[in-house]
Order: sequence, then C-alpha cells, then structure tokens
Amino acid sequence: MARLKGLIVHVTVNNQNLPEYEDDEQGEDGAEKDTNYRDGDDGNEFDEDPSPKKITKYVEAIGGAEFEVAFECEQHYSYYGGTGMSFVVSLDGEVMDNVVIRGDSFKAILNGARKADKDMWTVKKFKFSDILITENRSTSKDLNKLVDRLGVITVNVARVDNIRESVVSRNYGHSDRLISQPISEKLLKGRSLSLRSSLGAPQAMPKVNILNCDYLDPTNAPYAVFNFKYRSRKSLQDMCIIPRSPTSLPLEERPRNQLTREELLELLNRRTATVKPEIKPESTPRSGVKRERDSEYEELVASAKSKKTCAKQDIEVIDLLDD
Repeated sequence: MARLKGLIVHVTVNNQNLPEYEDDEQGEDGAEKDTNYRDGDDGNEFDEDPSPKKITKYVEAIGGAEFEVAFECEQHYSYYGGTGMSFVVSLDGEVMDNVVIRGDSFKAILNGARKADKDMWTVKKFKFSDILITENRSTSKDLNKLVDRLGVITVNVARVDNIRESVVSRNYGHSDRLISQPISEKLLKGRSLSLRSSLGAPQAMPKVNILNCDYLDPTNAPYAVFNFKYRSRKSLQDMCIIPRSPTSLPLEERPRNQLTREELLELLNRRTATVKPEIKPESTPRSGVKRERDSEYEELVASAKSKKTCAKQDIEVIDLLDD
C-alpha cells in the first residue's frame, strides 16, 4: 500500500490489495518532494515541506476486474490541521467522485461513481477494461490528450474544515468522458498500455449523506497526491518493472549435475522408452557375446544411483573411541 504524510491509499480487487511496484522515475518509494507547500503558521505562502507531497506506484491489474480505492488516516485530523480529509478519485485524468471522512471514522472505500436522482441513488462501479485497438490511423487532438492520460488512478487529498450537512446533490463521473472507442495501434505504440478504466452499469445503492466543507488546500496544491499506474502483468514485464516468468528448459537440455534424483529417474525412464531392444540372430552363440549399452544410458543410471547414495549419507558419524 502507498503511504504518505500519515495517509494510506491502496487499490483493491476482491478485498485484496493489488501488487504494487516502485516507479523508478520518482526515486525511492516513488515519493516526490513538495517545493510549493503552503504553510500558514509563519505567514510564508510558499515553504518547503520536509515530507514528500506526491507518491507514484505501479499496480498489477487484470482486464475485466472491478476495483475499489481504499483510504485511511493514521492520525487524528488535528494532526493534519483540519477536522476532516477529502479524497478525490480520478480515473485516466477524469474526476469520478470524492469521499470526506471525519469524526471518529478514519477509513473509507470508494467503489464507483455515485449519482443522485431525487431520492434514488445509483453507483457505476470502477472497472479495468481491455483497450480496443483498431488499424484505422485517423485520430484527433482530443483523443491524443485522452490517450496521454490513460492508465493512471489519481487520488488528490485535501484537508477540510467546517464540515456541514447539505441537501444539494453533487454528481461526479460520466462514462462518456472515459475512453471507450477503439484506439489506433499507432497511437499506442511505445506506451505499454493494454488496459483502460471504465464504469459499470448503474446499480441501486443506499442514500449517501451530502456534505459541504471548506477546503484548506486549493485544488491546484493538494495536501497529498497518490498516483497508481495500472498495467497488465505482461506490460509490467515488457517495461522491466517485474521479471519475466522463467522458461523451464526440458530435462534433456539441463546439466545432469543440476537435476534431482527424481528428475534423473524421469529422464532415465524417457531414455529407456526410446531405446529399442536389440534382436540378436539365433545363429549367434550366447557365450562370449556382450550386448553393447548406450553410454548415455549408463551415465544416467550412475547419476541416479549417486544421487540416492548421497541422500543416504547426510548423517555424519563421529568416532569417539580412542585408537
């Protein structure tokens, strides 16, 4: 999970945190220092915050899976300088929804974009979807901008105060603002992208309390920013973020001294099955005739016996009697 300034954010699928990997471009822990931190205590509008402001992680995602974004405050709100915290979730550069936590609650989960129509509430759940690729090379500036923002879940965190109930329903997230149309293969070249964010069909949900509050951090200078670059396992391997799965060589191509006894016996059985028995003419006398054995076959037998002998000689015996 990503941790920053006493805040924890992570992306989950089926209540399990997605595997996270460091973003080498952001340095250690994926954290980036804030040089435009606003500190009101000493009257200086721009001071340097000793703690990082932004953190970026790669996460391994699977197309077709629904996901949630979980938030947690490790300290009381007074530690941060407010009476609550606002978490705004954006998918591929588009704001979807936000959560304000306050009072005795220090955790929250957002699983989709919520909407109110009078007293009826619905949610469109967050989902990873495969990018549709077309050979059509035609494109547009708007599409180019959308593609540039693909593959990132962003959470902007702000301190809030003067939290109060509201009757005004605020509605975030529109599926038509997320990419759903096929994208030119040329436009994706070199990007290591195969997934996009999408929203599911509307589902009924319980009524949500609407809150108004005063933001202590402006929109363009949030208290903390969490970025999760979601990629498929293959894309992460292509980017050398994670190692490729090792290719197991056939037993016949591996060095004999690296095989276990069971593997040697398996190789011996394979060799035995491929060796055809030699049929001797009846006129050939039996005495004095020695059937030639395949040298490789004998080596396998000797190696298997050697492995067995070694396994039995693991116990060391010490003679304590005087000569």
